[in-house]
Amino acid sequence: MMDHFHTNIYITNYCNRKCKDCYYPKGDETMDVSLVDKTVKWIVDTCYSYDVNFYRAHILGGEPMSEPTTMLYLIDQLKKKLPFFVRPPKEGQFVVFTNGDYLFPMVLKELKKRRVKILLNPTNDKIEIIRNKMETIKRICKGVSLAVVLDYINMDRIEELTDLAIEFDSHIRINRLYNGGAIPGYVEKYKEKMHKVFDKLLEAKKPMWPNFIMESTTPTWDGEKNPNFCGKCFVAINHNGKIRSCNGDMSTEIGDIETPFKELCFSHRWSAKNLSECNGCEWIIWCQGGCPLTRKLAYGTYEYRSPFCSAFKELFPRLMKLKERWVV
Repeated sequence: MMDHFHTNIYITNYCNRKCKDCYYPKGDETMDVSLVDKTVKWIVDTCYSYDVNFYRAHILGGEPMSEPTTMLYLIDQLKKKLPFFVRPPKEGQFVVFTNGDYLFPMVLKELKKRRVKILLNPTNDKIEIIRNKMETIKRICKGVSLAVVLDYINMDRIEELTDLAIEFDSHIRINRLYNGGAIPGYVEKYKEKMHKVFDKLLEAKKPMWPNFIMESTTPTWDGEKNPNFCGKCFVAINHNGKIRSCNGDMSTEIGDIETPFKELCFSHRWSAKNLSECNGCEWIIWCQGGCPLTRKLAYGTYEYRSPFCSAFKELFPRLMKLKERWVV
């Protein structure tokens, strides 16, 4: 049995942007109908084989909104063929990650009809352009979330982006650069800026979804087991059908959509149980030692706690205040 099953599906490697910190190789290829059908079958077969309770799909690229026909076909086939016992998690079953450059009203209306949530990546657009995109998405879809990657431009203006999230009653996800722990001064800047983010979020006195504000931490989790799905019940599916165990590491290919889930060989599970530095830490349930890829890029090994550990320990008490507000 598998409680949660999560897939990141990269339907295309085309993107009109050339963000230097993007990990997904760019090209001009898109899943055809046959490959989409095979991908859906692989997901459905996995759900049947493991009696999956909750399934969620993030649809990415490249830029997925540049291929609306493929995107909508994938969603429709999954909605049609997923087993009746598979439920959507509270945060929604389908999420599209987009830079917002292809916000055609007709496509947005189709996404709303299918109850698809939209994560807007602000890239390095000017604040007014981001605001206009958020207004368009919210007007048609009734909601929008921000997914911020903290390159140097967005690190410097994260307070302004937080203001936008508050203004639009939007959830904000804030991710560091995967290699941030290896960049001199980056962790200290992250800590400083995230304190300012929490200043604004706590002052706003609005319920704010607390999960993923600080990396992939999930403070609403109250169980004893590891709440994170990395290396356990998650796969990234490339536009060519190849399967990876790590979203940000293209070298973690473990099979393809012809490979049954049970034959995939996962490694580097997101767990702190073998990290002596994490033993006894009060935040271990929610942190789990931090992202394995970030540890690898900082130290050349997975065997040490996150280079962001000192920042997390300072920030967790503030994050938990947001959790208390949300849960109440």
